[in-house]
Amino acid sequence: MQTLLLGVGLALGLSSALLEWANHIAATPPAAYALVFPLLLLVAARSTPPTEPDRRAGLIWIAGAMALEVLAVGGGVPRLGRLAIPLGVIGLLRFTGAAALAPAALAFFIVPVPHALAGLAPLHAVWGAFAEYLLGRAGPDLRFTSWDSGVRLVALFAGLGWYADARSGGTWTGAFRRGAQLAMLGLPVQLAAVIVAVALARAGAADMARAFLTHGVWILSAVITVGALELARLREVPARV
Repeated sequence: MQTLLLGVGLALGLSSALLEWANHIAATPPAAYALVFPLLLLVAARSTPPTEPDRRAGLIWIAGAMALEVLAVGGGVPRLGRLAIPLGVIGLLRFTGAAALAPAALAFFIVPVPHALAGLAPLHAVWGAFAEYLLGRAGPDLRFTSWDSGVRLVALFAGLGWYADARSGGTWTGAFRRGAQLAMLGLPVQLAAVIVAVALARAGAADMARAFLTHGVWILSAVITVGALELARLREVPARV
């Protein structure tokens, strides 16, 4: 009951940040990849044994979340408040002892990569030139945006790697290392997605090609990776008995 009441109170306190986060994802389809992480966070938290509640640390995390939200709203930069969400979630999990720091830190992946960061590397122009070469100048128009750079896939795979280690009871250092390893799949998978999109465009399905680049690639990546990770984890269980 205490956890429920604290969770409801925290949700009310961070309502502005949660609303801004939801509106951002609704208005920015490529950012929808982040929706996979609330579920993975719940699975990871429930799969690991509860820890001793750290009320002091939990309150510090929660206070930081509230302060950041006030700063974001008062400073006229509401998107900054998105970071208050993972801070608050970590604070709640540490205060109640529902999860250790490693699975709790998965909450940071709930926040989508900022658009400015997604377009920091002009890789989308590289993919666009590559697609134009494959399609030919007289071929169908397949436009690329900064969201197609592959940075969001790097973030997705990093989060999936973090999930895999944290769900198995690893430490945050191990989760960071596993996340960094899987993050290297981001750009190769983006390249493969470009090739698939080009094939769809050549077949006369330009709209489907665009939909695949926006949603199909991250959905397939998440489903296949999580499925492979869970299968590998199940195969390891008999060896530990």
